[in-house]
Amino acid sequence: NDFNNSSVLGFYNKDGFNLNLSKIGEHDYVVISFDLYIHGTWDGNKNGFEKDDQPDKWIMELRPDMELYQNTDFIKFETTFSSSACFSNWCKRQSYPQSFPFENNPFSGASQIGLPRTCTGFWGGESVLYKIEKTFKHKGDALIIRFFDELYQPNAIDDFGISTEICDESWSMDNLKVRAISYK
Repeated sequence: NDFNNSSVLGFYNKDGFNLNLSKIGEHDYVVISFDLYIHGTWDGNKNGFEKDDQPDKWIMELRPDMELYQNTDFIKFETTFSSSACFSNWCKRQSYPQSFPFENNPFSGASQIGLPRTCTGFWGGESVLYKIEKTFKHKGDALIIRFFDELYQPNAIDDFGISTEICDESWSMDNLKVRAISYK
């Protein structure tokens, strides 16, 4: 898809993708960097529905081999984002740049706010860019990196009963780089 004058992977909503790497060679760490666009109105750590309050999570998960569903060893970076404005002392807090359940103000760690909307009309909001780089200990010749979300959107239905989830909350990625580093 095209967004912000670039071709991006996305727009994902309750979805994501896997990056399968093999023949990496000897190394001690992997460094993963990318531009993450958060589109719409993410609610961060709490969505405001008292009875069934769930966060809007974004997750990067590393699995050390190609047996994605058989190997239970993995490393996970799980965080939340909030696109909500603060009113007085009240904000829908986000975890980023830390892992969930840390609490930070909306847009903490953002590289650019006020980017274009992905949808027109009432649903959704402006997009936000986060430039992310994470380093993980890793050994082995193969690696699977999963990028996905766990979005909670009980109110993303328009007046005609049509789902507006992808306009309400979605994400995309650009400039994905994975580097293997060896210290010897």
